[in-house]
Formats: sequence, C-alpha cells, structure tokens
Amino acid sequence: MLNTERIAEFLARSPKPGDAFEGQLETVRRYEKDDELPESLQRQLAHLKRDIPNVAVLYYGGTLGMKQDEKGDLVPTDDIEQLLKPLEIKGLKDRVNTLWFQVVDRAIDSTNGRWTHWATIGHAINRLHTLFEDEPGGINGRPVITTGAQSPIFRLGSDAESNLNFAISAATQDLSGVHQAFNAFLLAFLLDGRFIHKVRDKDYNAFAAGRSSDQYGGFNADGIVMYDTAPRRNSRIVKGPELEFYPEFQEGIKVTKLSPSTPSEALLHDSLDPTCQATLLITYGAGNVRDEGLLPNELSHIDVLRLLRECEYPVVLGSPMLDGIVESPYATGAKAVAEGVEAISGESTTGASLEVKMMRCLFLASKSGILDYQKFVQQMHKNHIGEIRPPRIRT
Repeated sequence: MLNTERIAEFLARSPKPGDAFEGQLETVRRYEKDDELPESLQRQLAHLKRDIPNVAVLYYGGTLGMKQDEKGDLVPTDDIEQLLKPLEIKGLKDRVNTLWFQVVDRAIDSTNGRWTHWATIGHAINRLHTLFEDEPGGINGRPVITTGAQSPIFRLGSDAESNLNFAISAATQDLSGVHQAFNAFLLAFLLDGRFIHKVRDKDYNAFAAGRSSDQYGGFNADGIVMYDTAPRRNSRIVKGPELEFYPEFQEGIKVTKLSPSTPSEALLHDSLDPTCQATLLITYGAGNVRDEGLLPNELSHIDVLRLLRECEYPVVLGSPMLDGIVESPYATGAKAVAEGVEAISGESTTGASLEVKMMRCLFLASKSGILDYQKFVQQMHKNHIGEIRPPRIRT
C-alpha cells in the first residue's frame, strides 16, 4: 500500500516553488569582477601568446573528465592539468591559447546539471567577453562550441581527446552561433546546437540533428572542414552594454508523453502538481492526441485540453521526432490547436530546446510566483533565437 503520509512528510520539507527559485538564483556564479575568476585562469591570462587564437574551455564536469572511484564507478574530477595533457603533448600550445576555466567550484555529473549551471556558464562567457573586447586576438564574435564524450579522457580508446580537439578547432573558425562538435572518430559533423538530439547510448556517433542543413562542418585527418552554409561572424564587434545576455530560467515544467499506457485524465492530475506551472505533452507524430474515449464519460485528450485551457493552465504540444513540427494534417492534431481547445504548439522546436524554451518563457511570464497565461503563450510563439524554423511549404 502506498504510504501517503510518508510521502507528505518528505514533501513538507521541500522548498516551496517560489522559495526554490530564489534559493537557486543565489547559487549562480556571476563573475562580476576579474578577481572573482579562478586563480588558475588568472595565471593563464597573464601568459598568453600574442600571435595565436584564444579559446576558452569552460568545464563543469560530465563524462569527458571522469575517473573511476574505489568502487569502480565513474565520478567527476577537477584534475584540469591531466585533462588537457593529451592535447598539449601533441602541440596544442603552439597553435592555440587554451584557457581552461572550471566555472563551478566542484565538477559535477551532467545528470545533476540545472539551469543555474547554464547561467553560471553564461556569466563566465560574459566576463571573458569583457576581458577580451579590445583584443584583436580575443574571443569577440567567436562561436560557442559544446562537446563531451561517451568515454572519459583517461580511458584507453576514449573519444574525449578527439572531441575536445574538434571543439577547440571549431572555436577558432570564422563561425557564429552555438554548435556541437562530437563524434570526431566517425562521421564527425559540426551540428547546429538548437536542433540536436542524443540518439545513442554507447556508440560514438551519439548525436544527430533534424535535417542535413543543420550540419555546418566536419572533422577528418586534415582537421576541421567548414561548409559554405556555416553562419559566419559579424564583422562588427559587439561591446559591453550592446551584448544581450539573458541568463534567467525557471523550473516548473511537467514533461509527459502520450501513450496507450496512460489515461488522458492524467493530465488533470499533472495540472494540480504544486511544483509545476505548465505541461509539455510529447504527442504522436505532428501533434496528434486522442480525440475519443473507449468508455462512456471517459475523457479524451481533447476534452482535457479544453478544460485546462478554460482554467488557463498551459499545455504545450511537442513532437518526438528529430525533424518534427506540430502542424498536423490529421483531425486528431488539428482539434488540439483549434479554437476552444487551444493547446500551445511547440511548432518546429523539439527535444531539449523545447524544454529549455518553456523554462525561459515560464520565467518571463511569472511574477511573484503567479503565471500570466497570455504572456506565456505570447512568449512561446516568439522566435527567441531562431529555434522556430520557417514554415514548410505545402504542395
């Protein structure tokens, strides 16, 4: 039997949603002054070579830098010198000033990554931008390249060294935007960071993008290869107050999946969760949901979505597909976004990007813990960073 009293006891100890946000906000490292930067980074900054590019490697943990503990389990490590040594032995120092910047006090398993870590990384980039804004070899206009590994850099045969080399090489190119450099062993592509999905657990080609047009470059025996379609840097250097920086997000999104195993009424129970203010419903295909029940008086998803709209509880429809778009040609999908039901379309934003966008919109639409439904809807329909692709042309 479910021990509801025991569960209630633990929930009573947890921070209330509003208090949780304020507490989380206090954990963000802002790096507002140069002397707040780690001493190891300050030493690196004092010994830069003037005739080669500068690339900051911002590290917060993950598989790439893990080691085995006494039990044989992989755990994060702060061993910065050892992490870069394989590349430095092969001449990295002669072609790039690599500034290793551990942005958190203690490296974490990426499973523990939250919005506060993203914000801390953003503040670190903002500080570096200020440091180098007048330097001809600085980081202005450079891309943000993400990478990682399927196997730790200390393990024989790891992909970590190749991926790190791929990422550092990509960061020196005439390129703008946020991209991912991964799978340097095989079929290495530089992918648009807005549209990537992790699709494999063990294989080195762990990530994929929705469309071939999301590939901007590759990596082979000769090094980095840039495609003509890659977005190039803006010739005008953005300085100080001109730099747009939005580091605020808010937790409170219930992510659920349409499934034959779950009754439609489950969405109503989700809406009563005091820790959540909106639901992301991963639909079938292009936004299709159940529009009929099996039994008399059984609610369908359309019935539930209509009720939640009346109560101004936001439900966003997302596609499970890499190249998905919530634009259904089926009646079961058209009904979900029709007047009176009005579930919010995730449009062409999918995967992690859709969850992160909802967290950003939740922050923008909330005040003193109260969600402004209409403002949330408006922000969801806004194309913030190009995450919404141009509409498909129907023939």
